[in-house]
Amino acid sequence: MRAELEVGFQMFSERYLSDVALEPNRSVVASSSHTQLFEHLRSEWHFQAASDASNSTWVSFSVEFRFKSAVYNEVSELFMQEVVKKMVRAFEQRCRDLQAAREK
Repeated sequence: MRAELEVGFQMFSERYLSDVALEPNRSVVASSSHTQLFEHLRSEWHFQAASDASNSTWVSFSVEFRFKSAVYNEVSELFMQEVVKKMVRAFEQRCRDLQAAREK
């Protein structure tokens, strides 16, 4: 499927179309190329049920990107950890919101 996504951090912000592949209960992969800001951008979320009986799930996340600008590629090293933290917090909040909606 195709979805419009938005990426932003401090002065950088862009909306773009992304190809999204969903494998229910296993993974979500979103990839884009040739946007105004990025040469390519790919994010992957993988889910695996925990082996214990805790009703928990292991989640792994990876992101790979390259800006069109060499300057942006250099600067991105300075704030990449903060971007990843922001993405993980947004994911965790969405999980809490979905769980709360189920419990109603």
